[in-house]
Amino acid sequence: IVVLVRFLIMASVGVSALVATTPKTTLLRKYVESRKNDMAWQTQIDRRVPSSIYLAALELGVLSGLGTFFQTLSLSQIPALTAAVLYSTVNIFTPALASIAGATEAERTVDTRTWIGCGIGLMASCWALLPDSGGLIPTIGSGGEGGFSFGPGESIMVAASCLYAATKVRLSSHLQYHTADDMAVGRLVGQAGCAAAGLGLIDKTNAVRELLPETVGGSGESLNQVLAEFWGWAGALTAQQQFLLLASSLLSGAGATWFQSNGQRRASAPKAQLWFAMTPIFGAFWAFLLLGEQFTVHEISGAALLIGGIYLSIPKEKDDASESN
Repeated sequence: IVVLVRFLIMASVGVSALVATTPKTTLLRKYVESRKNDMAWQTQIDRRVPSSIYLAALELGVLSGLGTFFQTLSLSQIPALTAAVLYSTVNIFTPALASIAGATEAERTVDTRTWIGCGIGLMASCWALLPDSGGLIPTIGSGGEGGFSFGPGESIMVAASCLYAATKVRLSSHLQYHTADDMAVGRLVGQAGCAAAGLGLIDKTNAVRELLPETVGGSGESLNQVLAEFWGWAGALTAQQQFLLLASSLLSGAGATWFQSNGQRRASAPKAQLWFAMTPIFGAFWAFLLLGEQFTVHEISGAALLIGGIYLSIPKEKDDASESN
């Protein structure tokens, strides 16, 4: 339910921002032009990007929505540290998927510097997540007795990592033909729709069963009764929980999605992933600032290693000159 509520808040904020900042005539013209510029399916398949902004947004919504669902499901089965380290494989999945699924030749060409930088990002992310209390290289995993086992929970987290990488790669492709703001808002709406449909299909919210007639195994409740139960759940949240839910939806949700869409207009997915790899470092910073937690040796050394990887991935001037020649 928390995932669904966050996605609904993010979608509402995105749509409201788009409507507030875009004249109504412009929105209508975009819809009409989208209908007029519809091209043959074979052409869309060849260029690997649909002409319809709605299909593009739906694709991003499905990928990122499934990634969030798989990540949440995995965290219910394996330790957080194991999940975080496995999620770091996104540093490798992103350039690998870009080299295969990129829409243009430029997207599919991942230079050696970027590959090395993403590899360093993987190592730095894993290293920064390790606690100092377990020694220089503590053992992680859910296998018990210091062992590491790769079970369903670990597999689900790797799948989530792959889906998040695919989201970055496909976002870069869509931005070749669609605007960043449209992609950001469309993705937020797509995520909310997928979350609502998915939670209803697997009946995690019980809403489907409650709304169905008793003759087919449902509870036969009215929509008002179901909504009343939801508002009762929301009313039971503390003020702090409500603040955290709203803040995470606005800042790390809608805000981060908008910044990502606009940032990836100027950078390929593998290049962008190097900056995403700094998530553990920023997490440590916010934990220090808001929670008073101290930086660990692994976090500091991992940050230095990651910054080195980012610097290494930046093409030198002589490389740019030789490429232009």
